[in-house]
Amino acid sequence: MGHKEGAIECLIEIASVHVGAHQGPGRGAAAGLLCLTLLTASQAAADLVGYWSFEAGDASDGSAYGNDGTLVNGPIFTDDVPAAIPSTRSISFNGTDNTGSYVQIPHADSLSFTGGMVTVSFWMKANAADPSPWLRAINKDNGGSHGFEIQRNDAGATAALRIDTATNNQSKAIGPAWNGAWNHIVFSLNNGMASAWLNGVRTVNNSAYFHTGGFDNTADLVLGRSFQEGAREYDGLMDDVAVWDTALNHGMVLALYRPICGYDVTQMQTLFNVYTSGVPATIGERQWHAVSNLLLGEGQSFVWTNRNEYYLQLDAAGHGVASTNLATAAVDLVGYWTFDGEDASDLSGFGNDGTVESNVAFTNDTPTGTGRAAAFFGGSDTLAQIAVPNSQTLAVNDAMTLSFWVKMYTDTPSWTRFLRKSDESSARNGWLIDRDSSSFNIGIRYDTAGGGGTFNQNRLSSSGSEIDGTWHHVVIVAYDNGNGTTANGTTKKFVDGVLKLSQTYDHGTGFGNTSPLEFNNQGNFIGRLDEVALWCDALTDGMAIALYAPVLGFDQTQMRDLFNVFLTGQERMVGGRRWKPVSGLSLGEGQSAISGDNIYLQLDAAGNGVAVIISGTLFTLF
Repeated sequence: MGHKEGAIECLIEIASVHVGAHQGPGRGAAAGLLCLTLLTASQAAADLVGYWSFEAGDASDGSAYGNDGTLVNGPIFTDDVPAAIPSTRSISFNGTDNTGSYVQIPHADSLSFTGGMVTVSFWMKANAADPSPWLRAINKDNGGSHGFEIQRNDAGATAALRIDTATNNQSKAIGPAWNGAWNHIVFSLNNGMASAWLNGVRTVNNSAYFHTGGFDNTADLVLGRSFQEGAREYDGLMDDVAVWDTALNHGMVLALYRPICGYDVTQMQTLFNVYTSGVPATIGERQWHAVSNLLLGEGQSFVWTNRNEYYLQLDAAGHGVASTNLATAAVDLVGYWTFDGEDASDLSGFGNDGTVESNVAFTNDTPTGTGRAAAFFGGSDTLAQIAVPNSQTLAVNDAMTLSFWVKMYTDTPSWTRFLRKSDESSARNGWLIDRDSSSFNIGIRYDTAGGGGTFNQNRLSSSGSEIDGTWHHVVIVAYDNGNGTTANGTTKKFVDGVLKLSQTYDHGTGFGNTSPLEFNNQGNFIGRLDEVALWCDALTDGMAIALYAPVLGFDQTQMRDLFNVFLTGQERMVGGRRWKPVSGLSLGEGQSAISGDNIYLQLDAAGNGVAVIISGTLFTLF
C-alpha cells in the first residue's frame, strides 16, 4: 500500500463573509470543512509594547512603540540562537560584577502596566558555570516596592519570577533555566494571578500573589542586570525579548514557543490580533482569518500540505486562526484502513489509527484475493468492534466520500449499523451506514438537526442489492450544494462502479461531529469489510467510479494523487511513473486503458483525465 506524503486538514468555521457554497463534488478547498461563517471578536486584544530581536545588532524596538534600548558596557552579538525561532543573532552579556554589560530601556507610558497586567517572553542561555547567586536576567523594579524580575534562585539552576507590590519579594519558581541551554521563558501577571511557562510547559498556573499597590512603576526596563543591587549581572545569551501590556492566554504562549510558519513575534502578534478582533490580516502571501471548531489543542498547529493551508488553535474552546487557500481544487484522504496488518492502522498519513477489540477477526477472504479483510460474526458482540477516536481530520462536515468493500450476509439483522460517526442523538449531527430495514440494500442516514437541519434522514436505500453474501464496492458521496433550499444537500451511491442513486437531503449547517468513527458499533454486522477510506471531499462521478477498478491496481493514496493531477493540472510521479493531465479521452467516466507504454484514465464526462504518455500523442495534453 502507498503512503501519504504529510498532509493534514481541519474542520473550521472561518471569520469572513460567507465565501460561497460548495460548488459540487471535487471542487473547492471548503469541501470537507465546516460551513464558513463570520466569527466575531470575543477576546481582549493583546498589545505588543516592546520587542527586541537584536537582529540589527542593536537594541531597537520592533513594536510600534519605539521603546529602543541602549547598550551599556559593551554587550556583544552572536550567531548562537535558539533553533525554534527565525533568529540569526542573539545578545551576549558578560556577567562582570558591577560593571557588566546590559541593555537599558527607558521607562515610557507604554511600559507602565497600570492596568495590572503584563506578559514577558524571552529566550535565555545562561552560563551554568557562573557561581554567582541571585543573578537578574530581566528587571523592571523601582527598588523592591513595585516591579518584577526574572532571577536565578540562589546559585542553582532554577529561574524564578519575583513580584514586588505592597508585599515585596514574592517569588514563583519557574524551572531549571540556568543550565547552559537555550530555554524559552514566559511569565504573565494579571491583577493578583501569576503564570509562567518554561519551554512550552506551564510551570506556574494562575498562582495568587498579593497585588495590592500593584507592580507598576517608573523604573527603566533592564536586560542583563539588577538596577537596584550590585553583583547581580547576568552571564549568558538572550534573544527575542517581547513585552505585552496584557496577560496572554495559554494558547498564545504555547504558540510563541514553536511559532507557525517560522514567524517572528511581530507576525505572531498579527495572528493574535486576527484571533481577538475577527478581522483578517495578510502576512506575506498568506491571508489569515479567525476560525472556530479547531480540535488541535491550545497553541498547537498543523499544515495541510496538499492544500498549502495552515491552522493554529489559540484557546481551549477551539478558536484560532487559519490561512486557507479557498481556490485550490485538491482532494484528500483523511482515513484509510486496509486491515492488511491485521489491525486498524490508518494509511492516509493523518494517523487516525483505530483500536481493534478482541473478537474482530481478520481473513484472507478479500475482494482481490490478496491482503486481509476484517471479519464480523454478529450476535451483538460488543468485543467485535473497531473504534477510531475523533480527530480534527475525521470531523468532516460539508462534504465527504466514503469508499469501502463490503460482504454482508443476508442474516445480518435489520438496521444494523456497520460504519458510524454519530451518537444518534436527535439534538446533534452525524452519519451512519446501515442495512435498510430488512431489504437487501445499504443506505446512509444523515442527522443534521444540531445545525438547523433534520434528524434521521435515511437515504440511498432504494437500490443497490449489495446484501447478498458476495463482495461489493460501495462509494457514498455527500456535499452541500448551497442552493438555499431546505434540501440543500446532495448524496450519491455507486455500487461496483455504477451510479445507483442520487438524492437530496437537508444538510443544515453540516453533519460534522466529535463522535468516534466506529465499525460494527452494535456488534450485529455479519460479514466482511475491506479497504475503508474516508475522503474529506465529494469526489466527482468519474473519481468514484475509478475507485472500483483502480488503474494499475493502485491503492487509494495513489488514486488520490492521480485525482490531484487531474484537478490541479500539475504533473506528478505516482507509482514510479510521471502522470500528466490530458483531454480528448473517450473511454467513459472512471475508465482506464493501456496502449503500449501509454496509460490513460478518464475522470469526467468531458473526456478529461490523466495519462502516462511514453510514446506518441494519442490524446491532447492540457
